Amino acid sequence: MVLDNDSLDLIVDVGGTDTTHASFGATTTIGPTATEHVEITSTTLKLKDGSTVRLNMDSSGIAMGNQFSVDSSGNATFGGNLIIPDKA
Repeated sequence: MVLDNDSLDLIVDVGGTDTTHASFGATTTIGPTATEHVEITSTTLKLKDGSTVRLNMDSSGIAMGNQFSVDSSGNATFGGNLIIPDKA
């Protein structure tokens, strides 16, 4: 663990390479940021795959990729096809 002036970092040595597995500060990340991880700030919660945001939640609403979103009023936007399975 490394404590510096703006965060507390959990660093794991994997085969001689240091990898940050969590960082707690103004921007908190959980998981190695090169792959799948969570990012939390004072305004957003993001599920990310490297630098690609898979899910973003903030005061405006929730978005998953660029195909689905729900705004803070509950209005949903869909891209592509909406499929409702038959209950039979």
